[in-house]
Amino acid sequence: MEKTASSKRNMYIAIVAVAIIAVGAVAYMFWPKPQAARVLTILIGTEWVNIDPSESYQNEQELLANVYETLVRYNPPGSATTLSPLLATNWTSSDNGLTWTFQLRQNVKFHDGTVFNATAVKLSIERGINLKAGPAYIWDPVQQIIILDAYTIQFKLKYLVPFPVITSSLYGAWIISPKAINQSDIWFNAGNEAGTGPYMIANYTKGENAILQRFVDYWGSWSGWHFDTVLFKVVRDTATSEQMLVAGDAQIGNVATERLAALSTNTALNISRDPSYINLLVYLNTQRPPLNNALVRQAMAYAFPYKDVVDTIYKGTAVQAVGAIPHGMFGHFDDLYKYSFNLTKAKELLTQAGYPNGGFKVVATYTQGSTTWQSLYELYQSNLAQLNITMEIKAMTASAKYAMARGDPTTAQDITILMWWPTYVTPYDFLFNLFHTESKPIYNLGYWYNSTYDQLIDSAFEVESTNPTLALQNYRKAQEILIQEMPAIVPIDQQHVSVMRKEIKGWVYNPAYTNTIFIYDLYM
Repeated sequence: MEKTASSKRNMYIAIVAVAIIAVGAVAYMFWPKPQAARVLTILIGTEWVNIDPSESYQNEQELLANVYETLVRYNPPGSATTLSPLLATNWTSSDNGLTWTFQLRQNVKFHDGTVFNATAVKLSIERGINLKAGPAYIWDPVQQIIILDAYTIQFKLKYLVPFPVITSSLYGAWIISPKAINQSDIWFNAGNEAGTGPYMIANYTKGENAILQRFVDYWGSWSGWHFDTVLFKVVRDTATSEQMLVAGDAQIGNVATERLAALSTNTALNISRDPSYINLLVYLNTQRPPLNNALVRQAMAYAFPYKDVVDTIYKGTAVQAVGAIPHGMFGHFDDLYKYSFNLTKAKELLTQAGYPNGGFKVVATYTQGSTTWQSLYELYQSNLAQLNITMEIKAMTASAKYAMARGDPTTAQDITILMWWPTYVTPYDFLFNLFHTESKPIYNLGYWYNSTYDQLIDSAFEVESTNPTLALQNYRKAQEILIQEMPAIVPIDQQHVSVMRKEIKGWVYNPAYTNTIFIYDLYM
């Protein structure tokens, strides 16, 4: 074909057109595009019982910590400071430590549009006190709450306590909108809420799931790569949870302990083991013979299979406890006496107590469905059999177990099991709730009462913020009494195991907030 000027011109136009298209395609690659909604799916193993922020006292913090906020946040170990500002920006105390004044954060809104201020703080705390629900006791030291101005609130105390730490509590310290103060737990448990947190409840089906959406007006802003939507889904079967995590259908979830080793080689998952403030207690009924004899209780402690429990049941996700305060917490002492498995020593103590050949039976209860606790008991049962002690293992529903345990100690079980983590971070939370004298059994399920012990921990708590050295001395003496009297075996401190997809970033476990994920900090 003859090449004419016209064909050359057409070729030039075509080349220019292709170039324009190419440049446009490249430019399009860098144009701002609408962000796809970032969705986080978290699998949880048990349903939430009560999501009323003033009454919640079980595992509901998984949800509440992302919807509500406290005045102060307790920081993870290794932080520069113990506490960080949250809804309060700073706080000061009087010279005698009985008056605390908090300056509150301004320009904060509740999800219902109400402005956060001192009135909201006062009403929230008074609601908890008046409801007298599980965590209400944290406010017992408060004598009076005074609003000094819209963003300044003052607390007058009856006695000395580490008050800012109390305001960081995992339970009972959430601040709610004044518009919801008079609502009942029925309203909250229908999926309604009134917090200041980064996320709002968009949908809630008890026992199944909860959907959270970002709160656009959150005071912390949304400048980062935060998640827009969060789905909490109840998946009780750990095998199903594992399948969903591996497939990428969920980003965070639970797996069976025995599967951790196998999953550690999965390049899609990140498994972390972090120290926690969780321990396990095996209570011995001090009001029923023969366990009303301290020598027998010591013998029972020497018969416990500590190493086997750590190695075969918890598979390295726990360590043997030393004292009643978990490793890493203020009030823990590594050099306290530690019982070990020793049947010879156990037999010597039984002989001193008048039971040289054993010859008695104990009934041990646990919550039905807990295969971990069942396995623990079976190991213990085997050891006790070598001392000619019969152990009857009795699985019960949670409500039936606690009805028996909180009834008449003389007709209650001989042994029961309980897991504990702190309401707020202080040794007193463990030593008071678990062993202090009670008029009616709640958590002191060894039914052990000792006035010297009570006085030691009460006095320690009062000086914890002003004289921590003296507080530690008294907390140590109190734990030494427990080791001698043995109202409960404290076999392990449990680690927190997190299983999540590797694309999840920003995760830092904070043992002050057991099993809590602060979703605002995460991104991918």
